[in-house]
Amino acid sequence: MIVTLRDYVVLCPHAYCLRRERNYLACTFWELVYTEYLQALQRQNARVNGQKVLLFFATIRGWWIRCILQFFLRRADYIIGISRKLSLIYERNLIQVQQVIYNMMEFRKPPRRKQNIWLFVGRKTWGKGIDILLKAYEDVTQKKSVPPLYVMGHGTAFGKYENPGVKFLQHVPHIKYLEYLTRAKLVVVPSQWEEPFGRVALESISQGTPALVTDSGALPEIIEHNKTGIVVRPSVGGLSQGLMLFMRTQHKLYSSLLKRRKFLEKKFFRDPIASHVLLYKSL
Repeated sequence: MIVTLRDYVVLCPHAYCLRRERNYLACTFWELVYTEYLQALQRQNARVNGQKVLLFFATIRGWWIRCILQFFLRRADYIIGISRKLSLIYERNLIQVQQVIYNMMEFRKPPRRKQNIWLFVGRKTWGKGIDILLKAYEDVTQKKSVPPLYVMGHGTAFGKYENPGVKFLQHVPHIKYLEYLTRAKLVVVPSQWEEPFGRVALESISQGTPALVTDSGALPEIIEHNKTGIVVRPSVGGLSQGLMLFMRTQHKLYSSLLKRRKFLEKKFFRDPIASHVLLYKSL
């Protein structure tokens, strides 16, 4: 039995506990009930009693799913992680990952001209960092003239928001979504939680678009600072500085991203395929 770990559901249903200051150790059952659950109430904006009750039962259900998955995972013959950071977090919790194989993505030839927009793609929740991105965008617009920010994704956990420079998009098919990635000048991935991989960042550079990401989770394994994008701290100040830096260096980033295309295609397309083939041939 081969298992590929793609998230943290085997460790914690909410994963707020998997932080650097805790050495990435998963919470106990009582920490889940008295700490993680309360954080989930706040970060998912659950105010109605019915929502609170449903979230509580979902938390307890998630704990039992965690226990069942761990039972089977510890009996697996081979465990794959989709990033070095994810593998490190599992190893800190006494689950050994035998091999890291990155997610795969085909690389397209980038267009000659870009549309003057910035793009956020992801759930509009605390973990994905939409709240700090909107504050950073406001800070930057007070200093310089900036492109409009397109927000694509579900969720309302951060509350209502109105800004003439921010456009919220409805759900679009995946092909249309890739077109947005291709046309945008910048894709922002402001994650605050320990991102297991960060597929939006990979999809962005595969379409020839630099990405501004935080140093949370595996995002720095995908984006090279000042080469294929910009890496900052997950804070309003960090994102503000990153947006300002991008406006000064965007032409350099486009050129560097084009030069590193073959290297990236090998790292995120040819090498993962070869690793999977070798692994299954060895069975």
